[in-house]
Amino acid sequence: MASVSGGDKLAAFLKKIRELNGDVDVGFFEGDKYPQRSYNINGEQVSAGEAVEVAYIAKLMEYGTGENGIPDIHITDKQRKFLHAIGFHLRNDTKSLHIPARPFFKKTLEDNRKHYIELFQKALIQFDYDMVKSLESVGAVMSDDVKKAIADVTEPKNHGFTIQQKGFDKPLKGKGSSILQKSVKHKVSHK
Repeated sequence: MASVSGGDKLAAFLKKIRELNGDVDVGFFEGDKYPQRSYNINGEQVSAGEAVEVAYIAKLMEYGTGENGIPDIHITDKQRKFLHAIGFHLRNDTKSLHIPARPFFKKTLEDNRKHYIELFQKALIQFDYDMVKSLESVGAVMSDDVKKAIADVTEPKNHGFTIQQKGFDKPLKGKGSSILQKSVKHKVSHK
């Protein structure tokens, strides 16, 4: 007659598997902001407006305006005067600005979905089915992939004024994009 041993270990392992439940969110989270900027115009410090949530700018870059339900940016008289003072002259009939989509986020995560699943499966084994450690490991890779995708965007080209201001034509490269890249994070929740 055959005997089976180790049933307690198997039961404990199966219980651990059943309790696996968690999420990893990758993106831009509340609280990260672009700093309020001001410019010296004719010897006077002029504010460019309030600090802006990085998540809002990321959404504008990902989807652009005038599409996906995001309206073009309405130009106020104050904004028009500011833009004129820094050398960006709008026609009198210009009422709004269009920002073209420069996708970096959704496509990166979709294109790498299978890879992330494989990494997660390996991480579960590597970390002895510790959900939090496994999700942290995969979340870090996902965040790094999004940061790289931001740096790799080349189309559509910047507006001529933007190129003049930056000194080069890399759409998501420059002072603001380093804030965008640094703000990509991941958060793990375990239920």
